[in-house]
This record gives sequence, C-alpha cells and structure tokens, in this order.
Amino acid sequence: MNNSMNYVATPRLGFSEAVKRVLNNLTNVNGRARRSEYWWFVLATIIVNGIFCSIFGSMSIIYAVVSVLVSLCTVAVGVRRLHDSGHNAIWVYIGFVSNVIVVVYVHATGFFELANTLNPNPEKIIETLSNPVYAVSASVSFICGLVVFIFSLFDSNMGPNKYGDSPKYIPADSQDQTASL
Repeated sequence: MNNSMNYVATPRLGFSEAVKRVLNNLTNVNGRARRSEYWWFVLATIIVNGIFCSIFGSMSIIYAVVSVLVSLCTVAVGVRRLHDSGHNAIWVYIGFVSNVIVVVYVHATGFFELANTLNPNPEKIIETLSNPVYAVSASVSFICGLVVFIFSLFDSNMGPNKYGDSPKYIPADSQDQTASL
C-alpha cells in the first residue's frame, strides 16, 4: 500500500452491474473484486439456487449442474474478493475441495435417502455422520467458510497490492483529471 498517495473511493456497484462483472469473469481468479461485487453475487446465487431447487428439486440433475456452475463462479469471485483485502485465497480453495468431499460422501453413502425414509434409523445416521471422512471434511469446510466470510467483510486495500490495482480506490489525482474532461 502506498501511503504517500491520496485515494478516493468510487461509488458502490449495483446488483446488476456486480452480477455482470462476475459473469464476465467466470473463471478469472486473478485480480481483485469489491465487497459490493462479491455480496451482490452471493445474493444472486441464493436467489438462483432457491428458484432452481423449488422448480426442479434438490436432487435433480439440472439443479446439480446449476449448482456446480454457480459454485465455480463463487470460487472465482471469492478468490478475487480475498485478493482485494490482501488475503491469500487458499482458504477458498481448501473450503471448496472440502465441500466437494462432503457432497460426494453424503451422496455416496445414501445419507439423504436414509434420513428421508419414513422411519429413519438414528444409529445409522449417527454412524454415517461420525465417519472421519465426513467429520474432518465438514469441519474444514466450516472453518474455511468462516474465515472466508470474515475476510470478505474487510474493506479493500487502498491502492495497488500484489494482486493488482484496487477496484474501489483510485488515486485522487486521477479523479481530478477525469472530472476535468
């Protein structure tokens, strides 16, 4: 961070502009993303997942495909969001991998079918959830999710950092030059 320069914050992104930015950078994990870009996209993913789950059910192939695509976009914008506040994105990657392990394990063990039966067997449910693969993956996923959540609340670093120029803060002298044009 360059403390010798004055920086000015640019206006927040709106919902549609933020979602467009994320969709234009679907797989881009380089650079930085503002808080507004990240949180508006989180809201959009909640809406999209809710709609597709309501229409197709949470166990359909269509919902699974949409969830995977949304997850990949979320990883990319999450990485850029952590970059914006100067944090390492390894938290996003570890969290994503542990989430994948949890989902594969839950589906492979038939947990949903077991839990949704008319008379579920509590011992079998506890046995499934206490398996070390599930317990460790779910714990890692929770911890990484919490860390990413906390880091994504941090403000942008003013000025450039090792991940690129700030999408929020621009040098005050460049604002003066653009205002005079």
